[in-house]
Amino acid sequence: MGTMGDARVIAFGDFRLDLASETLTQNGTPVALSPKSYGLLRHFLAHPGAVLTKDALLDALWPGAEVGDAVLKVCVAELRRALGDAIAAPR
Repeated sequence: MGTMGDARVIAFGDFRLDLASETLTQNGTPVALSPKSYGLLRHFLAHPGAVLTKDALLDALWPGAEVGDAVLKVCVAELRRALGDAIAAPR
């Protein structure tokens, strides 16, 4: 994983997260993500190797809002689908 050039692109595997345009691509093909799932992915990539608690993630993505665990579960499930990740064999 790394940032490439001035475009502020984070590359990981076949994926590229463009921070300027807030887009995710896989091998050049756009990957659809909701704004919150994009934010979650960006937060994960900003903290490589860190163990992020549920509460820390909720505070980062929904600051000051009273939300339940379900919103985070929905975003994680969307990211898993978009990245081709499986619960049984996470990467």
